[in-house]
Amino acid sequence: MNIQQLRYVIEIARQGSFNKTAQTLFISQPALSNAIKDLETELGYSIFIRDRKGVRPTDEGKQFLASAKTIIQELENIQQLHVPQSSSQQQILKFSSDRAAFVAKALVEFSQDYLKDKKYALHLYEKDSAQVIIDVVTRKVDIGIIAVLASDNMEWIKDLKKRDLVHEFLFRTKSYAILRKGHPLLEKAELHLEDLYQYPIFRTDYDANLLDDYNLVAGFPFYNQFEQTIYTDSMRFMYNFIGHSDGIFIGTTQLHVEELHPFLTALPLPDIDVDWEYYYIYRKGYRPSPMVAEFLKYLEGVITEQQEVEAAAIAPVAVK
Repeated sequence: MNIQQLRYVIEIARQGSFNKTAQTLFISQPALSNAIKDLETELGYSIFIRDRKGVRPTDEGKQFLASAKTIIQELENIQQLHVPQSSSQQQILKFSSDRAAFVAKALVEFSQDYLKDKKYALHLYEKDSAQVIIDVVTRKVDIGIIAVLASDNMEWIKDLKKRDLVHEFLFRTKSYAILRKGHPLLEKAELHLEDLYQYPIFRTDYDANLLDDYNLVAGFPFYNQFEQTIYTDSMRFMYNFIGHSDGIFIGTTQLHVEELHPFLTALPLPDIDVDWEYYYIYRKGYRPSPMVAEFLKYLEGVITEQQEVEAAAIAPVAVK
């Protein structure tokens, strides 16, 4: 048994395919199959079931996979914390996030400041919160940022713990309608939820097969009231479309929407009180690298700065 075999097992479980794993790792499929066969012979049991549904761990394989992940994670922790980092060595940040403008704002400041004179590689993914969680569980990324309905937070937290994920609270926010400046809705003296239904609504698309593994996909209960719906997984397309049409997107925060997209604005969602909570998550036992730790500081700094601005805006004026 060796470290490379453990990495093979983890990647096969993630890909669900020997062929895809071989392509990802740039090795031949026979070499990969032989490595797993040798490992299974040494262990005395099969790690994977191979059938028409693909490749998945056996009961013994699931236990072995959990141990393999722990060993590889500890090895990575040792490398991050105890192996001297050369100033010329490339730093890596891998994270997955629910779609949010404040995350992009933090990344801009982080790259322009902390990363300015460093060699680095950023692996960034924008997804729904359920997919973010899966990315963290499968070790595709080191950390994830999720938004959950405040009313359902205990269920989400329970599920995170079941998956051996640690969650850190970031902030709580309201729901907002994201639309273009000059939109007809902005001319209304009093806005109601039913006023939105006559316009196209954008919804983020996702891989339904992937989410079969996750049963807490949050959504707004009134989506079925819209007669025109556009599904997309491209935020760039969506924002450009909204900026040149009367389409609407229901977002979970207004943080930095106008700053990053000057042609858009965010309105508090009328007639409904839906709060969201943002968390960043990581695997139990994971120790953030210096680069990850610094990014989290920038992220929290962006949130704190915005909250101070909002608090000042609603503070009562002192009477002299």
